[in-house]
Amino acid sequence: MNPTRDPSQPDSALPGDPRSAVSVAPVDLAAVLEALRVSLAQAVRHPVVVGVPDGRQSGIYVWPWRFGVDDTVRAPIPPGPGPGGPPRTSVRKVVDILVLVEPATGADWLALLDGALGALHDSPVLTVGATTASIILTQLSANDLGAIFEASGVRLLPVVSASIRLASA
Repeated sequence: MNPTRDPSQPDSALPGDPRSAVSVAPVDLAAVLEALRVSLAQAVRHPVVVGVPDGRQSGIYVWPWRFGVDDTVRAPIPPGPGPGGPPRTSVRKVVDILVLVEPATGADWLALLDGALGALHDSPVLTVGATTASIILTQLSANDLGAIFEASGVRLLPVVSASIRLASA
């Protein structure tokens, strides 16, 4: 019987395994999204939910729709364990979010969305433990936005788009 291999560790049988060259800094994504939820709720004084809008709860939604790695920032870290281990590079995680108001009806929904935009703009950095989250407002093309909503089955709504870049100390 073969021993079980930890899939997060480089596979020595695979030359050039990318996991030997990149180390993704450990961050608590749930804690960062919760800190963002609390920050927005305090700023706009309205309920904020993290997740895909499903019509069951009204409020401001923070919808994480894409997770990735920021290839623009790489900082060298010590070589991995073992003699002659390859140097590794620390990378930052990126979470793309959409902020929207559901239902988008009534007199105050646009003011709530504007309040969320202002809160993200005014507080672009969150610190959660050893993790620093930089919030950068972004713009999506109409095609990309339409594709996200169509793929999720959610009706198209006005949104604020942002990326959260996560770094650990």
